[in-house]
Amino acid sequence: MAAARAAGATDLEIHDTVLIAAVFCMFNRYVDGLAATTPRDPALYAAGAQRLIQDGYLPPSPDPIRHD
Repeated sequence: MAAARAAGATDLEIHDTVLIAAVFCMFNRYVDGLAATTPRDPALYAAGAQRLIQDGYLPPSPDPIRHD
């Protein structure tokens, strides 16, 4: 916390950071507890991150040319 404060972090920012870390810890335990299948190839996570950077969390738009 001293390093965060020295870098200018406020109490609220430190508090939020702790909560974010806690929720990710919970998510990881939840996924482990469900024995969920997760990709082992880091490239799949990198590709997913790039998709989120490009498109955000919205589902892809339907292809306007394709008529199924």
